[in-house]
Amino acid sequence: MVKRLIEPVVLFGGSFDPVHRGHLEAAREAAEQLSTRDIRLIPCHIPPHKDALKTKPSERVAMLELALADYPGFSIDRWELEQSKPSYTVDTLRRYREEIGAERGLVFLMGWDSLQTLPSWYDWQALAALTHFAVWRRPGYSALPKDVERWLQGRRCSAEQLAAKPCGGVALLQTTPCDVSATQLRALSATGVSSPLLPEAVEQYIRQHKLYQNG
Repeated sequence: MVKRLIEPVVLFGGSFDPVHRGHLEAAREAAEQLSTRDIRLIPCHIPPHKDALKTKPSERVAMLELALADYPGFSIDRWELEQSKPSYTVDTLRRYREEIGAERGLVFLMGWDSLQTLPSWYDWQALAALTHFAVWRRPGYSALPKDVERWLQGRRCSAEQLAAKPCGGVALLQTTPCDVSATQLRALSATGVSSPLLPEAVEQYIRQHKLYQNG
């Protein structure tokens, strides 16, 4: 029997340009497996590993607000958008540790593709002292780099076991695969083609504001 702490805070960062059901359903399934209702989506300001974003921060937040109407318990954290520097995960996690204290569980959601590139993240070796990781597999991704495999040694655990301590574990989640990217959805939006992976209210917002028309 795993001794449970207070339900963890679960963080899900990304560009959300645009947010789509692949994001939202993966986060919902993760919340169920992690036994929490506190999911915080963190749109980044300046992503260190991606090209320039296609929409304004206010537009990405507006799309998130529309999408989250169907996801009670999800909220938006705008802190990274208010910073004038690249959005480094370690800075966000340190802020959360100051906010929630050292004892409450903190879980950072990521896809398998992000786990593969973890050594390229700023100060990545400091992350496990601040948070757990919950990772979902994505179609088309398989082997991990050797340095990530070494880092995982002694950290792998079940989603239930994450509840026993505030940080340091890595759980591989069983979430429904969704082979879609924001890049693909932007391309569809540019041609006026609808996608069931975009929440209807988000799709209407994109059309109303003529987003992604320039690729």
